[in-house]
Amino acid sequence: MKLGAEVQLLAWDSEWLGFPVARLVVGADGSATAVSTTMAQCRASGIKLLYLLVNPACTAASAAVQAAGGWLADVRLTYRLLLASGISLAPLPLGIALAMATEFTPSLEELAWRSGEYSRFRRDARIGDMAFRALYTRWLHQVLADGLVCVATTENEKVAGMLAFEARDHETASIALLAVAPTARRRHVGQCLVQMAQQQARHQGCTELRVVTQGVNQPARQFYEQCGFKLLRTEHYYHLWL
Repeated sequence: MKLGAEVQLLAWDSEWLGFPVARLVVGADGSATAVSTTMAQCRASGIKLLYLLVNPACTAASAAVQAAGGWLADVRLTYRLLLASGISLAPLPLGIALAMATEFTPSLEELAWRSGEYSRFRRDARIGDMAFRALYTRWLHQVLADGLVCVATTENEKVAGMLAFEARDHETASIALLAVAPTARRRHVGQCLVQMAQQQARHQGCTELRVVTQGVNQPARQFYEQCGFKLLRTEHYYHLWL
């Protein structure tokens, strides 16, 4: 399979979906001609699904992707929160306890699925609900194995919320999954989980916490902004089925 240097074959996604998947990142200087040529090369190489991460300023490239049948799956928003030293937790809501989790449970799996409600994988009908759930279940197992899952529970030990984060380097941690059970909403459970994630990330030496959410997910955008996160960048994610 011959691909241009700018195209990345995604082994993990290919194994998950059962066919070749690749990604192309298009910067602000990307031309419509170059993007069209690369899409044609991917088609000829046997790629079945191509993710295109396009800078919103590159309108010509976006138009070329859309003309080829690309679907704007996500307006991807990256938020950043700088972490101060000595982060302390605010008082917890009455009847709520926080802890780190390492064991898989159906309750955590359900919350992992809820966290992806607005994701491009959930919204792409050609991927399907079964594959979406398998993806988020696999993601949950991964973060549990790394010991980076914060869980809120009620007095009767029911799971009220879950936040999983990833610390990929010594400076930046990223929120991977975050969801609050419907019965525990409007009790500041989400804010407490974010604070705990800040504390845990700071203990690992990270100086900032990031999170990626979707432009259509207005509740999440408002939530992170209320938690002090600032918008870092906006990107357009297209799905092109070949």
